[in-house]
Amino acid sequence: MERYALEAKARADEILDLLSEQERELLWEWVKIPDNIDFTDILMGPTSRIVTILGQTPSKDHRWQEKTDRPQFVREWLAARYWAIAAARSLQIAAELHHVPGLKYRQAVQSAAQTAARELDLADAEDLLFLRMLD
Repeated sequence: MERYALEAKARADEILDLLSEQERELLWEWVKIPDNIDFTDILMGPTSRIVTILGQTPSKDHRWQEKTDRPQFVREWLAARYWAIAAARSLQIAAELHHVPGLKYRQAVQSAAQTAARELDLADAEDLLFLRMLD
């Protein structure tokens, strides 16, 4: 299970790296302006398109980046980053609980709550643009 958590973190970093540091800095300035981005759609859950993006290979990522018009790509990129981070954090919780043989369910709930408090902090705009999961 730990390997899945690591791979999910790596996937979140792959998506991050589709934009250069300079592009992320520009996007950060744009996102800070009120009403420029509506995060409501992102928070409602990953669309089937975002689920597809999350499972893509790096070569498909580059085709997606090249063939998608820029405003649409940025919206999809933000959603993909958000859900990649959420998936990595969720898998980290599962990994930490998976290695406790014989754990009673009440203890599992206690451990899960403590781990969730640490891992499931909702990603904000700054996390989407700059958080590296494997550093």
